Amino acid sequence: MPIDFQPHFYHAPVVFQQLVSANNNYKIYQQPKMDIFIKNTDFNYDGIKIEQRPFGKIKKTKEQAILYTITNKNGASVNLSTFGATITGIKVPDKNGKLVDVTQGYTTVTPYEKYPVGHAGGTIGPYANKISDGKFILNNKEYFLECNKDNGKTHSHGGTQGFDVQNWNAKVLKDGIEFSYLKKDMENG
Repeated sequence: MPIDFQPHFYHAPVVFQQLVSANNNYKIYQQPKMDIFIKNTDFNYDGIKIEQRPFGKIKKTKEQAILYTITNKNGASVNLSTFGATITGIKVPDKNGKLVDVTQGYTTVTPYEKYPVGHAGGTIGPYANKISDGKFILNNKEYFLECNKDNGKTHSHGGTQGFDVQNWNAKVLKDGIEFSYLKKDMENG
């Protein structure tokens, strides 16, 4: 099963595209102030099956996180969430052929939002690692970022509003999922 772990960031607006399945099953999830329409989708391309299901409501934005499961013809799979473009599970066969999850993921979006310790499989950025004093110079201009680590002395992994705590757009491809997130100019410094 090809999984592209290389970073692909697009700096253009992304328009939500509705996914269509063969059986066109829609589920309506009632919320106190609005209805959220989620499309349960099942794709199958040349032995690669892609399933989609709700992963929970994001408390901060009230958006619905979606979980995609990509399974190959041998049963190995990867779970990917739109919240943080996060790998939440990878199942591969052990030495006896039994499928086991080799990640430390959660079953809903809530722990990822509430306890983003270690960034738990999420996409790190826009900068991975630390920036001393949360500042850098680009084209002779100094920029200041949130200092979120080391008692306020360094910027780490995109800060408290990094890529791993954003709800990304997702597009189903024939053999995978493409995630995209438009970072606004000067967002979080």
